[in-house]
Amino acid sequence: MRVPRTATVLTMAIAAGAAFAHPVHEVVQNAYLTLSPGTVGLELELTVGPQVAGKVIRALDSNGDRRISPAEAHAYADRVLAQSRLTINRRPLAIRTLSLEMPSYAALLGAHGTIRVIAAAARPDWTGVATLAYRNGYSPAESRCDANIFVKAGGRTAYRIRGQERSPDGRALVVHYSTTTG
Repeated sequence: MRVPRTATVLTMAIAAGAAFAHPVHEVVQNAYLTLSPGTVGLELELTVGPQVAGKVIRALDSNGDRRISPAEAHAYADRVLAQSRLTINRRPLAIRTLSLEMPSYAALLGAHGTIRVIAAAARPDWTGVATLAYRNGYSPAESRCDANIFVKAGGRTAYRIRGQERSPDGRALVVHYSTTTG
């Protein structure tokens, strides 16, 4: 059976796109910030490409036993978060790890799986206009970064995003918002 040329070209284009969608020589870092009453949530997803997996694994597997223990995973998450900065109206917020999802050593070595660090920072509650700023300083290898904001109203509190600014490298996000209670 002869496959039409259009189908062959389309199949090749889809396969090539899928190959380029997966990071090879970089760490893809996606930060999801959630503004809610009293806290700012941070979910940081790190997807490691195969050409840089060894470097990240060495930072994770501190005793070199080819396993990632819970203590090693938490120490790594704390080091990653220590390189992030979160402020409200230029006042620093303390970010603390709540939980994390860590792929196995073998999965990371094969560039399968995503490291997920779930964290939060307490923030003051007040009504009016404020500015939230986030900066991701973690750079284990060449990285492609992005950050996004979500709002989660609670009780009588409502938020409105008034504007956003992103750095060209995707590492920084500034969000201007207002808070009302009703």
